[in-house]
Amino acid sequence: AKTKPAAAAASQLFAKRRVHKWYHALVFGTVDAEAHQLITAPLGPTPGSDFLQRVDDESGKRAETRLSVLRYGTLRLPGPHHSKPVTHLLLEPVTGRRHQLRVHCQHIGHPMVGDANYGGDWHSYRLFLHAHRIVLEPLPAPTARIDVTASCRDFDDALEPGDTGVCSALQCKPACGSTNSPIS
Repeated sequence: AKTKPAAAAASQLFAKRRVHKWYHALVFGTVDAEAHQLITAPLGPTPGSDFLQRVDDESGKRAETRLSVLRYGTLRLPGPHHSKPVTHLLLEPVTGRRHQLRVHCQHIGHPMVGDANYGGDWHSYRLFLHAHRIVLEPLPAPTARIDVTASCRDFDDALEPGDTGVCSALQCKPACGSTNSPIS
């Protein structure tokens, strides 16, 4: 935010859960779109770490992530993971826990490409998790809504489309058949 009042207003929207976010992620393996449309697994700190989180069914805080499969393929990146099957996902955190998306993907058996902490991938040159879209509403006048979308073209460079791809490079749709995808 450019001004203190704008920062305060945005902060209130986050606190009131009036902010919606979507992320692109590239994960190892072939995610079953029907089986994992909503990941519900409580999260808590990993014992002995101030940084890492884990699924904690006993004392963890509620954490939910919506998942849509965008496409399937194999990894183009050089190194030991070259040609391994991967899935390009659209993730929407319903709650906002630290490392929620990374831990939830690891929890369903599909760690993110490049995730050294939760997936053990020290070989990829970066974590393939990208903030795709954020919507803040309602805001006070003069702007009633902020809706920002960012592209992630390097995902196309890292993914060799497979025969089971569910989207073209220009217009993606979730494999689950949803028509309200925020992909643009």
